[in-house]
Formats: sequence, C-alpha cells, structure tokens
Amino acid sequence: MKSTQFAIGAVFFFVSVLFSFGSIAADAGTRGLPDITPSTSGSRTLQEAMDKAGITKYLTPENGIVTDRLTQTTESIIKELGEYYAGTWLEYDENHKAYQVVATTNPITNSRTLQNNPEIIVVLVKYSKKQLRDLYHDLFYTFIIYPGET
Repeated sequence: MKSTQFAIGAVFFFVSVLFSFGSIAADAGTRGLPDITPSTSGSRTLQEAMDKAGITKYLTPENGIVTDRLTQTTESIIKELGEYYAGTWLEYDENHKAYQVVATTNPITNSRTLQNNPEIIVVLVKYSKKQLRDLYHDLFYTFIIYPGET
C-alpha cells in the first residue's frame, strides 16, 4: 500500500514539475530576452569580452611566439629533467611580455632545451611533479580507497 502511495505521489510530483517547466518556457517566449548593453554583464562580441576582461594586452605576436615555443619544448623538457621536473607555465612582466618558466628540484640541469633557450626562466622548487603525484597517490589510497586500513 505504501509503495503504491509513493508511486502515485511521485507521478504527481513529476507532472507538476513538467507543468512548471512548460509555464517557464512560455513566459520566456513572451517576455523576450533583455538587451545586453555595455553596463550589463555580457558582451556582444568575442573582442568586446576580451577587452572587458583585459586579455587583449597579452595577445601580441611576441607572446604568441613564446606560447608556441612552450607547446613545442615542454615534452622535451619533461624528458630531459626526468624525476626533477616540477612544471612549466607562462608568466607576464609589467609590460605584459610573456616568459616561459620551468620548475625543477635540481639546481644543476643538463637540459639541452633549456641551454638552447636562454629566454626560459628556470626556478628551483622543493617538490617535483613526481613527488607530488606519489604523495597524492598515497593519500588517495590511504584515506579514500582503503580508509582505516594500515
């Protein structure tokens, strides 16, 4: 008896939800969408959105070259630094000029890619990507997969 009452209640709930969505959709069609103006949060074009976000000052041909180099050199840097690799990213100076930064845990590197690209900034960090990944793996299995087991 209770399961039948539950099923009937669920059907009524489902139908009422469908009707409410139908009325919302009908209202939206009759009211129309508000106009987007420069004072509202929205943009008419991609260029306008990038201008509002302040991104266009970073989109220079010189920065494009740095970005292209990053995508071309990252794989070789990872291979050359091996277990000492900690990451790579772009940074911008006060003039909005892009620089590739490579993080390593070893102060002495024999990376040809880094030697051939003096514009790449190398920073020394405490933990490599491998060390952080191993720590994540240990924590994940200790507390998520096998909690309470030793």
